[in-house]
Amino acid sequence: MPDTAPRPHTTTRPDPPAPARHGNASLIRPLIDADAPALIDLIDRCWQAYPGCILDVDGELPELRAYASHVTARGGNAWVAVDTAGPATPASILAMAATMPAAAEPPLTFEVHKLYVSPDARRMGHAAAMIDRIIATARAAGAAHLTLWTDTRFTQAHAFYEARDFIRAPGTRALDDISRSVEYRYDLPLSPAGQS
Repeated sequence: MPDTAPRPHTTTRPDPPAPARHGNASLIRPLIDADAPALIDLIDRCWQAYPGCILDVDGELPELRAYASHVTARGGNAWVAVDTAGPATPASILAMAATMPAAAEPPLTFEVHKLYVSPDARRMGHAAAMIDRIIATARAAGAAHLTLWTDTRFTQAHAFYEARDFIRAPGTRALDDISRSVEYRYDLPLSPAGQS
């Protein structure tokens, strides 16, 4: 859940892909800080589906108030899928995701962060489009490995990651947060860009 401090190694950050249309005329574009209210609303709606998941932005995730800047400062990229131009609103935001070099991992390891799809926009290909964007961006940056952490309660997310060939690692990690989160780790080795 919380993003940790950046690794000390340097990484070349690829140019973000241009905005693209996806499924049902949604627009996938780089996340901007002005999207913060809609992003917070999206995460809150997703967490509300799971008993005990409480979003405390100011106490635990203050970076969400300027998440685009937070991700950029860590050498990463973040995107949002919306169905209208301009800053996302709670009514227009469909999905979001980010990737950045993973902290406390070997070099060339990227981590998936905050992949969320609006409850009203599920089963429309938004999660697949976001993970495809993450994989392409990580490969372009020379990443050899993707990793992510997901709450043990997010069973639909686990099924999605496993269908996309992510492998769940043994064990869990507990977070000292208000939601008493326990997370699974998932890993995906990446072939070099241009190879399957």
